[in-house]
Amino acid sequence: MSYIDLPANQAVHSARKLILRLGFVLISLAMFFYFSGVAQALVIYQNNNTYTKTEPDSSTYYTAFTDTFTPSFSVNNVYFTYGVKGYNTATVKVRIYINGALVADSIHSGLANNVWAPQSVNITNFWNAGSTYSLEVKYTRGNYYAAPYSVALRNFLIYDPDPPDTTPPTLQARNPAPNVYFQNAPLNVAVTYSDPSGIAFTGYCLTVDPTCEPFTAFNNGTTIDSLTYDNNPGAAGWNLCTRARDNAGNWSTTVCGHYVRRLATPTNLSATLSGYQNVNLQWTDNSNEENGYYVRRSTDGGNTYPIIATLGANATSWLHSNASCGNSTYKVEVFKTSADSVMSVASNSVTTCQDIIAPMVLSLNALTPTSSAPVITFTASDTGGSNIAYYQVYRTSDTSYPTGWTNVSGNITSTSWTDNGAGAGIWWYGLHVVDSAGNCIDENGVHCGGVSTDSLDPRTPVSPVRVIKDITNPSILLIPSQGTYACSATNPLYVFGYGWDTGSPTSPPVTVRYTVNTGTPTCSSGLLSLPGITATTTVKAIACDGAGDLYL
Repeated sequence: MSYIDLPANQAVHSARKLILRLGFVLISLAMFFYFSGVAQALVIYQNNNTYTKTEPDSSTYYTAFTDTFTPSFSVNNVYFTYGVKGYNTATVKVRIYINGALVADSIHSGLANNVWAPQSVNITNFWNAGSTYSLEVKYTRGNYYAAPYSVALRNFLIYDPDPPDTTPPTLQARNPAPNVYFQNAPLNVAVTYSDPSGIAFTGYCLTVDPTCEPFTAFNNGTTIDSLTYDNNPGAAGWNLCTRARDNAGNWSTTVCGHYVRRLATPTNLSATLSGYQNVNLQWTDNSNEENGYYVRRSTDGGNTYPIIATLGANATSWLHSNASCGNSTYKVEVFKTSADSVMSVASNSVTTCQDIIAPMVLSLNALTPTSSAPVITFTASDTGGSNIAYYQVYRTSDTSYPTGWTNVSGNITSTSWTDNGAGAGIWWYGLHVVDSAGNCIDENGVHCGGVSTDSLDPRTPVSPVRVIKDITNPSILLIPSQGTYACSATNPLYVFGYGWDTGSPTSPPVTVRYTVNTGTPTCSSGLLSLPGITATTTVKAIACDGAGDLYL
């Protein structure tokens, strides 16, 4: 930025000129905005030059300038603004010619000496868009104060304060958007247009045909509210076309959207492991026109979902049996035709070949009482899929039962086990069955490892088994005692045996068996009582307890 020094009187004169020019510009702009409005006024012609005539003859009009202009739109009401100034004269006269015809003849009087004054002239001639028109502006003085005198014009502007609307309406929204609408509700479409001059009316058509022109049906205002159409054209769908006309007569282009009546999406799909390689699928059927369902499974992290089953209409569940091992997700797809199907969102992920069901004890047995090592036999089953891995036989004493259990067998795979470590006495035996997934169950149906509950609960308890090991021989008392007695038919001899036992006090009663003139009796053979003896006879007797111990 640079500065220059001016004489004091010249500096004051320049400052006054600058202030006057700024004032003129502000006043001109104010007039322009007042007459036109900022938003819509359009400039048709503009000339910012200054024209000055020195000592004009008041009876003669002098040409300030000539020019041409071409409106871009048709007009019939414009304003011509310019600035006027007189030096030593208070009146300036201006004439405006369009195509040689006088359209404005103005006398601007009462002007301040040598001060610019904004002026505005209204011209109502009709001008066609695209046509070229000639413009000539003439001026002269009116009265004057003293010579020298002059008149000046500058800053010419022709504008339309209210230009015609040539902008067509604009489509703002279609709700719902084209392409799909679901089955369980009619098609309700709201179409909204906007336009600076307002919407005169909106037209629409609805047909299966790919194209249609909305000339026959109209709706006043800016929105087509709840355009309802219940009929189902099938997979082809409906074509909804709309266009709008504003108050200035401008038509928008026709906009079409394709609406397809679709089946309703299945929801609430869940996948639940139901066994080692079984997955139970359940979902909500929201359609009522489908032909069936496709079941799809992904084993690659959701990248692909090949079809693994086809079900009938109204299906809401399916069991995937013997599913391959690994992590997977599922989708169900409702279909009517190959072109009309809707797929659900993916299910939760499940991992097959996970055993979530513990085994089950079916039986637990042992011979009791016994004089030998107790033999525990049992049976069990496994439906979880991983199979039984091993068994564990637990033991506790009669005085400690039902606590004090100890694993006495270790991990065994046989369904029979002999307790060679059990001494004489009363013992209780229980069983744990463990599958390959680590799920454990005992004879009472109580979980002892792995899953804490499963689909087989509550199980029927088998209960522990009580075993008596007796290694003490019983005692016997014969009445009369052994010896030789004289007897006859008239004087028969009756022999009675009484046995007792200290080794198996809670076992079945001790039994006495006899033989007469034959071999030695056993615990399973011989007479349980003797008839009256009438001749010389050899009698043998034994006592047997419940453990098989005997006394001869």
